[in-house]
Amino acid sequence: MYKYWPYDETQFFLEDTATGAFRIETPWLITRIQVAAASPEYNALLQMVQNRENIEVQDMLLVSKILAELSKYPIAYQLPRRDENFGQDIHQAHSRTYHDNPSELGRSMGIVNPGDVPKDWLWDHEAALTFAACGRASEEKYDPLCLLSIARRFHYIDTVENKMDILYRKIENLEDPKDRKAALAIVVRQNHYVAEKCHQALETALMTAQSQAAKIQKFMAEGKSQDKILAAGLEALGLKSEQVPVTPSIKMLMHVFEQSARIHFLGFCLSLDFFEKPEFKETDSLAKALTRINADKASQILEAHKNINAHGEHEGLSSRLLEAMAPVSKEYALQALRMAELVSHYIAQTPTDLNQMIFND
Repeated sequence: MYKYWPYDETQFFLEDTATGAFRIETPWLITRIQVAAASPEYNALLQMVQNRENIEVQDMLLVSKILAELSKYPIAYQLPRRDENFGQDIHQAHSRTYHDNPSELGRSMGIVNPGDVPKDWLWDHEAALTFAACGRASEEKYDPLCLLSIARRFHYIDTVENKMDILYRKIENLEDPKDRKAALAIVVRQNHYVAEKCHQALETALMTAQSQAAKIQKFMAEGKSQDKILAAGLEALGLKSEQVPVTPSIKMLMHVFEQSARIHFLGFCLSLDFFEKPEFKETDSLAKALTRINADKASQILEAHKNINAHGEHEGLSSRLLEAMAPVSKEYALQALRMAELVSHYIAQTPTDLNQMIFND
């Protein structure tokens, strides 16, 4: 059984003693759970509220069990498995380079303009490797699922400031209805471009997926019409995809994602997780913005797109793909983390690029 431990940012609060209601809070998510009052689980969570640093081992195990039931929420690390005899798929680095700076990684992926990549790495890769080590430290083997949970936390930190909602409000304040519709069409087009290129990246990943190819093929079959649905959303706004520009960050995002799929299955899976994040809001934010400018048909199409993703249980795909991966080397783990960081950077950059494209500021 997998073991879990809360992210550094995850906090626990007791809301109701009588009902055993607890609130679990991070900067990016709030959720609530209920356990039987005075039960061992209740006492373990109470320790997380009152004295997390000195929690007893038996309570740690109970907290892990509770977090396992909440594994779809981005609130916890998946701890490294200490038994190294897991996973039948052996993945190895094609080169021994660690990509010491983003420019080096960018060049290896065909990005020649230094301005297209960040200057420095910001994630703490060494701490990530130390945390994800399985077995003896001298053997330098790392748990892919633990690395996934670490990369997920870093990505949520990168994107915790919800700049898209700020952008939507700014668009809604435009005086001319035509300008509002044109601005949101640009946002829809970014989603459409991602859907198009994501399908291509998934096809590419089949070359490196080993035993997981069938899962990718199933996922592709479930999502094969997503770009067409988003194209219909654009048409409902009176535009075709070729009439609407794509931001530089989205182009770079999908380029790096496809290159990862080609050469590095772990890097691809860590990045894929950022695309398939669970949606905890009842209504799609973009669909909601379209409704507020009276673009109801486009809104309904975007909401249908969200529902297809929800019913297909797309979230958690990366975890399922990595269940068969054996422990990986330091080179392979570090390369994956840095590919994922580059993808996360471009996702975080997208609202700024959209603001520049729409408002020229």
